[in-house]
Amino acid sequence: MRQNIPLTVKDAPCPFQNSTFCDTKEAVSVDSGLLDVGKTFGLNLAAKDRVQFRKKTTCTVLPIKEYYLVIDLDKYPKLMEGSRPALRGEQGVVLLYGPTFGGTLPFATYMASLTMSNVTGRPTTCG
Repeated sequence: MRQNIPLTVKDAPCPFQNSTFCDTKEAVSVDSGLLDVGKTFGLNLAAKDRVQFRKKTTCTVLPIKEYYLVIDLDKYPKLMEGSRPALRGEQGVVLLYGPTFGGTLPFATYMASLTMSNVTGRPTTCG
Protein backbone atom coordinates (compact mmCIF):
# COMPACT_ATOMS: atom_id res chain seq x y z
CA MET A 1 0.00 0.00 0.00
CA ARG A 2 1.22 3.54 -0.75
CA GLN A 3 0.77 6.32 1.80
CA ASN A 4 0.97 9.00 -0.87
CA ILE A 5 -0.08 8.84 -4.48
CA PRO A 6 2.15 10.99 -6.68
CA LEU A 7 0.08 13.44 -8.69
CA THR A 8 1.10 15.40 -11.77
CA VAL A 9 -0.05 19.01 -11.50
CA LYS A 10 0.26 21.36 -14.46
CA ASP A 11 -1.32 24.39 -16.12
CA ALA A 12 -4.18 23.64 -18.49
CA PRO A 13 -6.53 25.53 -20.79
CA CYS A 14 -10.03 26.45 -19.64
CA PRO A 15 -12.06 23.19 -19.42
CA PHE A 16 -15.37 24.79 -20.44
CA GLN A 17 -16.68 25.10 -23.99
CA ASN A 18 -17.75 28.63 -23.06
CA SER A 19 -14.33 30.02 -22.09
CA THR A 20 -15.94 33.13 -20.55
CA PHE A 21 -16.56 30.88 -17.53
CA CYS A 22 -12.80 30.89 -16.86
CA ASP A 23 -12.14 33.99 -14.81
CA THR A 24 -8.38 33.65 -15.18
CA LYS A 25 -8.48 32.05 -18.67
CA GLU A 26 -6.31 29.30 -17.23
CA ALA A 27 -6.86 26.19 -15.21
CA VAL A 28 -4.96 23.55 -13.25
CA SER A 29 -4.91 19.90 -14.24
CA VAL A 30 -4.30 17.15 -11.64
CA ASP A 31 -3.60 13.61 -12.89
CA SER A 32 -2.90 10.46 -10.89
CA GLY A 33 -1.75 8.49 -13.93
CA LEU A 34 -2.65 4.80 -14.11
CA LEU A 35 -2.59 3.14 -10.70
CA ASP A 36 -2.63 -0.58 -9.98
CA VAL A 37 -5.45 -0.80 -7.42
CA GLY A 38 -3.88 -3.78 -5.68
CA LYS A 39 -0.48 -2.19 -5.07
CA THR A 40 -1.69 1.39 -4.56
CA PHE A 41 -4.66 0.81 -2.27
CA GLY A 42 -3.44 -2.36 -0.58
CA LEU A 43 -6.13 -4.64 -1.97
CA ASN A 44 -5.18 -8.30 -1.85
CA LEU A 45 -6.24 -9.26 -5.36
CA ALA A 46 -5.04 -12.02 -7.61
CA ALA A 47 -3.16 -10.76 -10.68
CA LYS A 48 -6.09 -11.75 -12.92
CA ASP A 49 -8.49 -9.59 -10.85
CA ARG A 50 -6.40 -6.42 -10.72
CA VAL A 51 -7.47 -3.32 -12.57
CA GLN A 52 -5.92 0.06 -13.14
CA PHE A 53 -7.53 3.29 -12.04
CA ARG A 54 -6.87 6.87 -13.13
CA LYS A 55 -8.27 10.12 -11.75
CA LYS A 56 -7.79 13.25 -13.81
CA THR A 57 -9.51 16.54 -13.12
CA THR A 58 -9.23 20.14 -14.23
CA CYS A 59 -10.11 23.07 -11.97
CA THR A 60 -10.48 26.79 -12.54
CA VAL A 61 -11.88 29.86 -10.82
CA LEU A 62 -15.39 30.66 -12.00
CA PRO A 63 -16.54 34.28 -12.28
CA ILE A 64 -19.51 35.09 -10.07
CA LYS A 65 -20.43 38.69 -10.95
CA GLU A 66 -22.72 37.97 -13.92
CA TYR A 67 -23.61 34.36 -13.10
CA TYR A 68 -25.89 34.46 -10.05
CA LEU A 69 -29.37 35.59 -9.06
CA VAL A 70 -31.01 36.07 -5.69
CA ILE A 71 -34.63 34.91 -5.91
CA ASP A 72 -37.66 34.75 -3.63
CA LEU A 73 -38.17 31.02 -3.07
CA ASP A 74 -41.91 31.32 -2.42
CA LYS A 75 -42.29 32.39 -6.08
CA TYR A 76 -40.72 29.09 -7.23
CA PRO A 77 -42.59 26.36 -5.29
CA LYS A 78 -41.45 23.65 -7.74
CA LEU A 79 -37.85 24.21 -6.65
CA MET A 80 -38.81 23.29 -3.10
CA GLU A 81 -40.64 20.05 -4.07
CA GLY A 82 -39.32 17.05 -2.17
CA SER A 83 -38.02 19.44 0.45
CA ARG A 84 -39.66 21.63 3.07
CA PRO A 85 -41.95 24.54 2.09
CA ALA A 86 -40.23 27.90 1.64
CA LEU A 87 -40.34 30.21 4.65
CA ARG A 88 -42.07 33.58 4.25
CA GLY A 89 -39.56 35.97 2.66
CA GLU A 90 -36.93 33.23 2.21
CA GLN A 91 -34.46 33.85 -0.56
CA GLY A 92 -32.13 31.59 -2.47
CA VAL A 93 -29.04 32.14 -4.53
CA VAL A 94 -28.99 30.57 -7.99
CA LEU A 95 -25.76 29.97 -9.92
CA LEU A 96 -26.15 30.21 -13.70
CA TYR A 97 -23.41 28.10 -15.28
CA GLY A 98 -25.59 25.72 -17.28
CA PRO A 99 -28.91 23.85 -17.15
CA THR A 100 -29.75 21.49 -14.32
CA PHE A 101 -33.23 22.42 -13.08
CA GLY A 102 -35.04 22.10 -16.44
CA GLY A 103 -37.94 24.41 -17.23
CA THR A 104 -38.25 26.06 -13.81
CA LEU A 105 -34.94 27.91 -14.06
CA PRO A 106 -33.48 26.88 -17.44
CA PHE A 107 -29.91 28.08 -16.86
CA ALA A 108 -29.59 27.18 -13.17
CA THR A 109 -26.74 24.90 -12.18
CA TYR A 110 -27.01 25.12 -8.39
CA MET A 111 -29.35 26.72 -5.89
CA ALA A 112 -29.12 27.16 -2.13
CA SER A 113 -31.26 28.75 0.55
CA LEU A 114 -29.70 31.90 1.99
CA THR A 115 -31.80 31.53 5.15
CA MET A 116 -30.54 28.02 5.87
CA SER A 117 -26.97 29.05 5.05
CA ASN A 118 -27.20 31.83 7.64
CA VAL A 119 -28.80 29.60 10.28
CA THR A 120 -26.63 26.48 9.87
CA GLY A 121 -23.40 28.04 8.58
CA ARG A 122 -23.41 25.81 5.50
CA PRO A 123 -25.31 25.99 2.21
CA THR A 124 -28.48 23.97 1.89
CA THR A 125 -29.45 22.85 -1.58
CA CYS A 126 -33.07 23.30 -2.54
CA GLY A 127 -35.08 20.81 -4.57
